[in-house]
Amino acid sequence: MLMPGSSNDRINDITFSVKDITVYSNKQGHRFMINLKEHFRIVCISRGGAEFVFSDRTIPSHAGDILYIPSETQYTSKWDTTTSSTFFMLDLKLLDHNNADLNFGNEPKILFHNDIHFYDELNKDIEHLTYDIPFGWLNRMSLALKVLYYISDDSSNEKYSKSYWKIRNGIRYIEENFSSDFLVSDIAELCMMSEGNFRRLFTSVKGMSPIAYRNRLRIQKSTELLKSGLYNVTEAGAAVGMDDIKHFSKLFKQITGNNPSQILKN
Repeated sequence: MLMPGSSNDRINDITFSVKDITVYSNKQGHRFMINLKEHFRIVCISRGGAEFVFSDRTIPSHAGDILYIPSETQYTSKWDTTTSSTFFMLDLKLLDHNNADLNFGNEPKILFHNDIHFYDELNKDIEHLTYDIPFGWLNRMSLALKVLYYISDDSSNEKYSKSYWKIRNGIRYIEENFSSDFLVSDIAELCMMSEGNFRRLFTSVKGMSPIAYRNRLRIQKSTELLKSGLYNVTEAGAAVGMDDIKHFSKLFKQITGNNPSQILKN
């Protein structure tokens, strides 16, 4: 089963196994013969490159490439002969409640090219992982899930190509800070571009303005809070950064077609 990405795809019960999450550095010309078992593999190359030779194809990979290799796959990696290579590797197994595999398909492939090397910063986080601290194993699993989330989300946006990658940091900032009252100009600066250019690219990728996207995320989250039965309308609005109950209710109805109080009643 392909990794579900729709907001309507809810998977609450999964079996999750991390076999490896490690940064590696290879000297030039190294070769490795690998036989994957039940875990699929993600390889993120930050320096150098390699040819990955499978039974029916060869996939050249370079710095910035995110490579996916399915479970139960044999292959040989032939690393760059002119320079050393650095990459992180993530081996995972996920099963849904029906014991069906969750993955990126049955064929090895480049999921996307990380043209601006956003993933390089994860190398330090992975290198600092250790079992020699209390609950270190939880930190390891948490980081593995974070990396998997980033890769799943970025691969689903690959159709936008360069436009997406130029504003990727801005999109990520909004998604992680939607309860804050940020300025669009500050997010544009984060992406190292003018506010006008950021707004144009954002609308082309997301189909709405940055503020409209933030508001939609706020209402989606507040809907979850209301459905939980643990929040009233005022508390749900405040939890997503909207203390003005009238404005919150108006925006809620504008986006969902319902008043927030109707969600509570249902």
